[in-house]
Amino acid sequence: ARCVWWLAKVEDIGDDQVMNRMLTVWIDDSVDQDKRVFEYMKEAEAAGRNTAKDDILTCRAIWEAVKAEVLSVRIPFARRIQSSTTQNRRNPGMLFDLIKCRARLFSLQRDRDDDGAVIARPEDFTAAAKLYAALSGTAGGQETKLTKNEAAALATVAGMGVEVFTIRQLQSALGLSYYQTRRLLNGYVSRGTPYSGLLEKCPAISLYDATVTEDGGCGVTVRRREQYFTFDGEVYRAWGGGASVWLDDDPDDGSSAADVQH
Repeated sequence: ARCVWWLAKVEDIGDDQVMNRMLTVWIDDSVDQDKRVFEYMKEAEAAGRNTAKDDILTCRAIWEAVKAEVLSVRIPFARRIQSSTTQNRRNPGMLFDLIKCRARLFSLQRDRDDDGAVIARPEDFTAAAKLYAALSGTAGGQETKLTKNEAAALATVAGMGVEVFTIRQLQSALGLSYYQTRRLLNGYVSRGTPYSGLLEKCPAISLYDATVTEDGGCGVTVRRREQYFTFDGEVYRAWGGGASVWLDDDPDDGSSAADVQH
């Protein structure tokens, strides 16, 4: 049996081994979403009753039907599935699980084999591939394992158009505290457990120490160490370009791989 975990959090929810086993989806922590949640809570309290809508009740009924029977799922076209990146061996298994989940939800509209297993269709792959692409791009860090704040930090550095920057420069651009910005870059240790930062996660970021000489006034020269981070925009674009998965052409039915590429 396999367990597919969905984790929704802005910052790290565990160590690297935990992150490597999860579907990493970013939460919407925007101001607009905060307002929508607040308005919903006010409406619920004013109504003084359960405000469950028809779509929520429908979803509950669907899950009750799904849990009523354990069914295996077969993916007959699995050999045709291709991916632009296979460095993380756990991600293909999670993609297959997404395909199976979609086929299971539509099991009443799917054929069965002689053993009673649900037979997935290419449209199940298409739906799973669309979701997987979102999790590897605009809605999550499935391939890169970046948190939302880390992804925002990299996008900010790319937008700054610089090749070298300091923690304070990035802090000013992000509007975060110095401590938060340093943790994003260098990582941190909490209760004995190390958590990776961008220096370890992203190959486009490098670090070197330098001694800076400043005039301290009254003829006094002050020397201090400063961390400088280098940023390679070309490496960043290649590394963070997202993952794509597709189906190779089926020689039996003449279908085109372009029809189901994401």
